[in-house]
Parts: sequence; C-alpha cells; structure tokens
Amino acid sequence: VNGISNLARQAMTTASSTHPNPVYSVYNAVDGNKDAGGWQHWCNADDAPATPAQPAWLMLEWPKPQAVRRAVLTFMKDYTVSGYGLEYRKQGEWIPFGAAKVQGNTSILKEHAVATPVVTDAIRFLGIQGPARQPSTVRVVEIEVFER
Repeated sequence: VNGISNLARQAMTTASSTHPNPVYSVYNAVDGNKDAGGWQHWCNADDAPATPAQPAWLMLEWPKPQAVRRAVLTFMKDYTVSGYGLEYRKQGEWIPFGAAKVQGNTSILKEHAVATPVVTDAIRFLGIQGPARQPSTVRVVEIEVFER
C-alpha cells in the first residue's frame, strides 16, 4: 500500500500445529489473500487445542532483524479469534507487541501499532481462544507486518 512493503511476505512462517487439510496451511496466513469469507487460512490442528495455558501460535521469522511498527490481522468471518496476543522477539526473549493482548474480540480486522518501531527477527501470534462455536480452534486468514 503506497510503497509500504508487507514484511510478512518475506518471513519464514511456522506454527505450533497446523490442521492437516491443505486449505489450512501456515503459508495461507502470509499469501496476501485477505478474503475473510474464504477457506484459505491457517488453522491449528484438532489434536492441539488452543487454550490460555497452551496457545496455538503462528510465528514469522526473518534472517535479519526488521523494524516493525504495525501488525494487521485478518480473521475468518463467523470464526473470529476472540482471545489472542502478539509478541516480538528481542535477544531471545518474547515481549508483548504494544497492548496486543486481546480478549472478547469480534472483529474480522484488527490493527496493532507501537509508537516507535521495534527491531526484531520474529513476530508471534498467540491464539488463546477461538469463537464460541469452536473455542479451541483459531483461524488466521492473514497476518501483515509493516515498518510504518
């Protein structure tokens, strides 16, 4: 958007678990497709439920540190993630990304920003609770990360 590059597109993407159906691939969360009504997204595996004690995570890693100021999350329509967090890694330690610990979310699109960019080699989404109809399942349509 306006020459601003989505850093997520260059990241290596991994997850704590991934549903075995290919439409739920971890790579779908960074492919640029933000169709919240479609079925191309990342979803944790049924045998690895998301809980506050054991969140389902999706991690973006870069070979070199990046300056990150903003993250935009797109969730699936009718399956929004109600509880989640965002963290960045600094010298091996995970630190909350701004005030990005969310409970009771019902929005498809959520943007999180910090006043001053953080320098990091990884960002991690922590899915704590899915929607009421599937509380242990988290679905991320797209995660975008920007320097500004």
